[in-house]
Amino acid sequence: MGGVRGGAPPRQDNDEDKAYGINISTFFDAVMPVSIVAVTLKSDGEQVPFEPVDDWPTLADEISNAQYNEFALTVLKVNRGVTGAPFSSTASLVTQS
Repeated sequence: MGGVRGGAPPRQDNDEDKAYGINISTFFDAVMPVSIVAVTLKSDGEQVPFEPVDDWPTLADEISNAQYNEFALTVLKVNRGVTGAPFSSTASLVTQS
C-alpha cells in the first residue's frame, strides 16, 4: 500500500484523509482494481470472467454505496495488514491447556 499511499497523500483540510493517512478520494480508485484477484459466483464458487482494470469502473457504478463501502474497507484493511481470525472454540481450548 505504501506505493499507492505515496501517490495519494492526505488532504490537509479533510478529517477522513487525516484519519486514514491517505487521500480517500483518489486512493480507492487506484487500489481497488489491482486488489481484485478473481470474481466468483456466491452460489457455487465458479470463477466469472472479469478484467479488474477494465471492468471495475462499470461494476463500481452498478453496486450500491453499502457494497462499495464494504469492499473499500476490506481493501483498506488488507492493504494495511489488518487481519483478524474468526473465533474458534477448538483453538481456544487448545491454547488454554
